[in-house]
Amino acid sequence: MGHGDHELAAHLLGPPCTLLPAAAAAFVGIRAYAEFELLAHQSARMQATMQAAMADLATLHLDRPLASNDLGAALYAVAI
Repeated sequence: MGHGDHELAAHLLGPPCTLLPAAAAAFVGIRAYAEFELLAHQSARMQATMQAAMADLATLHLDRPLASNDLGAALYAVAI
């Protein structure tokens, strides 16, 4: 290959080598943007779950024997 062949290869391969990483980054950004709605729904669901758990914890009678079992069950339900 002569010097001209290298220049031709660089000229032909330069734009794709530049555009492919930019396109990949754009696709990653679009996918992240598309997941915002999913994250919003998950956050709303988690907020409702936490509010329900707080209401359940407020009704627990902690002075009862084995109240820790009830507390553990409530916390386990939140974790699930």
